[in-house]
Amino acid sequence: MNANKDYIQDINFKIANLKEQVQQKINQPYLCKFIKAPFIDEDKLLLLLSIFERLHLPERKMDKYIVTTMLVQIALDTHESVDNQALPPEQLKSRQLTILAGTYYSGLYYQILAEIDDINMIRTLAEGIMDVNEHKISVYSNSRDTVESLMESLKKTESSLFDRITGHFKRNDLGELAANIVFVKRLMAEKDKFVKGMYSVLFDSMHKLLINDNLFKADDNQQEYLLSISDKYIDLSIQEAEKWIKQLSETAVLAEKLESIKLKQTVKSFVEEG
Repeated sequence: MNANKDYIQDINFKIANLKEQVQQKINQPYLCKFIKAPFIDEDKLLLLLSIFERLHLPERKMDKYIVTTMLVQIALDTHESVDNQALPPEQLKSRQLTILAGTYYSGLYYQILAEIDDINMIRTLAEGIMDVNEHKISVYSNSRDTVESLMESLKKTESSLFDRITGHFKRNDLGELAANIVFVKRLMAEKDKFVKGMYSVLFDSMHKLLINDNLFKADDNQQEYLLSISDKYIDLSIQEAEKWIKQLSETAVLAEKLESIKLKQTVKSFVEEG
């Protein structure tokens, strides 16, 4: 499905503009000397833009909502990047400043929404942050007792901000679409880490769950088994996203984004099998 070329260009221009606004907000010269610049997820910007455009809000307010939501997302991602492993004294300052940066980015969203006197959206995002942190604790503490509940918590860590925003505007259909897309992206990122021999919280938790439940057999290829589980959830979430795209109008850009995600998954699966 090919979206109109002019519309694509317009979307790309808006994404670039929104990304620049976010970059201006998070630019803090002192922090930049000691920590990496935070990652701004353009796919999440695209999802937020697609959602808010369908709510027919004034452009100024729409931009404020998107920028503040991205600041919250960056704050959550920044705090998640901090681990508890022992560090030499010379690296402690970087860790401390990373924690401070996450708090700083989070505080910016209150400032922006206060400028437009929007208490309801402040509350909505605060509830989203609480949901994300609750499910993140479940994932990292290995407190889930089934793979299904683990996957649900991982999905909520990625989608809770979208869930709360779309619920606030009574557009849960858009929330379901966004939730499945961001979940697929997270699953693929965790899968990529696992295949490369890096630590993946998802695969580590799955491995512990399946060992505890004695679901591994002596002759199982455990890596293949874990990958097959992640692939199942990727495929199911792609199918769910496609279902919602068919039900919603004006989703050509999101349909193309989903096609590109599917292509990446197909290529990676082919390489792994090879």
